[in-house]
Amino acid sequence: MDYIYWWEENYESGLKELHSEFLSVFEEAEFIPAIYNPILYKYYHEINLKHWDRKVMKVGNQKLIEIKNLLDNAQFNNVLLQNLNLLASSFNGAQNISRKIELMNNFKGSMELKASLFLINIYNDLLNGPYSKILQLYIKLQGKIENKVLDQKTLRQQMQCLSSRKYDEILNIADADIRNAMSHDGVEIQHNKIQFTYRNGKETVVEEHSIYEVKDRTISLFDSVNGLIMSCIRYLIENKITFDDVYDNNDVSNEVIEFYERLSMSTLEIECKSIEEIDLHKEQSKQVNVVLKNNNLDIPSRFFVGIHTAGRVYGLRNINKKDRVMISFESDKTINSFIRVTGDTLEKFVSGEINEEQLVQEIKRSEEYMLFPVNKEQRNKYEDLFRYYTDIENEDFVIREIEDISNRDKKRFRAVVYVKNIFSRKHVEKIIFKAVNELRKIKNYGFTNHLVKHGDMEVDVLYLVIYKKEVRKTEQRTLMPSNKNFLVQIQYDKNKQFDIKNPLIDRQLHKKIKNTIEYNWNPNFYKFG
Repeated sequence: MDYIYWWEENYESGLKELHSEFLSVFEEAEFIPAIYNPILYKYYHEINLKHWDRKVMKVGNQKLIEIKNLLDNAQFNNVLLQNLNLLASSFNGAQNISRKIELMNNFKGSMELKASLFLINIYNDLLNGPYSKILQLYIKLQGKIENKVLDQKTLRQQMQCLSSRKYDEILNIADADIRNAMSHDGVEIQHNKIQFTYRNGKETVVEEHSIYEVKDRTISLFDSVNGLIMSCIRYLIENKITFDDVYDNNDVSNEVIEFYERLSMSTLEIECKSIEEIDLHKEQSKQVNVVLKNNNLDIPSRFFVGIHTAGRVYGLRNINKKDRVMISFESDKTINSFIRVTGDTLEKFVSGEINEEQLVQEIKRSEEYMLFPVNKEQRNKYEDLFRYYTDIENEDFVIREIEDISNRDKKRFRAVVYVKNIFSRKHVEKIIFKAVNELRKIKNYGFTNHLVKHGDMEVDVLYLVIYKKEVRKTEQRTLMPSNKNFLVQIQYDKNKQFDIKNPLIDRQLHKKIKNTIEYNWNPNFYKFG
């Protein structure tokens, strides 16, 4: 039994309900090919994608049928397969925009700030990303009908190309005036309203809409674009176009093949985000890197999914004995992890010479893995995502870039300190002492992806870099003696262990330890300060 199907049956839920739902929507479908399960699950379960517009899906599906009736079946399918990269790009873009919408909805700023940071960009990205890609797919199919190259670069040209060819229902889902204003930087946000300025012939037109209205239009456009994407998925399913049809077609691009390879390594809740092949010229071999986004799998589950995914890569990418396959794991509640397997070991696994347990033991023996535990704390990932520590400023100094670098055992911060007036080295030491006292009492909150010491207890370790002036240029922020702006790097450690080391830099600085503070002075400042 295929490991994907086995995993979906035994460790995930909803497969039967998923197929039942879409077999009722895709009226001509006899069954759901397993390769499309990951896509359909997103459009059935994911908080934004699941609201795709079913009416627009029917409009898009009917348009595909109309085009197909003007071509023979083989011609239509071949043009569609050759240009499935446009559908793949549209789907990937829709997923990215869905994540942006989720961020926007969880952002706690004002509507004006939401519109400035998210809303306008989302609308623009929708038009010039997923929507444009679908229009390009229609243009490719229309070009086959007319036996012409109709390709257009810009969204405006694409819409003009299709406007005279009976695509009105598809073109009308995008507000032409808003699109026109965005194309010419004619968008201005004022309080709770958005002003759109565009040209209508020789006349300049100004439209004003509330932010809420523009948000509704944006969400409506998003749902409509996903309806068009689903119309293409419906066609592929109803016409039984699967992995083999793509893989055996010499006219299909590598981009399309990779899209289907990623689907073949995805389950309902595990998404293969990328496959990258790197040539290792010195070793005369290659490494294939696969990234799996997962739903916080425990370590044994990551081993299982990882080794079987590596086995699939072995079959798809002609892995030789000297080659390697690295499977990386991303999830909300774990630090990014990986396993790496050599080609000769995979060959033994795929041939049945060794079993799953023996392969796992071989990976552990080789130490080619790094799998971190799942953080089981109850946390709000959006609070963690948007959390920051405010600057601290007084008449003597300003502390910026305060960052929590705690681990399981120690509460730690690092930060940058800018001294406003420098009189002597002793004066700088007094400022450091004050800065340490300010930072020692800050409460930290921890992270979603790993467990650390956090709370309102006193800090264990501080790592601070002290400069004269607040600047951005890299050369004036280096920790090198030649940098006149750099004064000292210090480490406060209440246990006097001073574990944070940087040998390349530390050996060039002048070290002094005073009680709980380790000073690494710029020797040029120390000498004359």
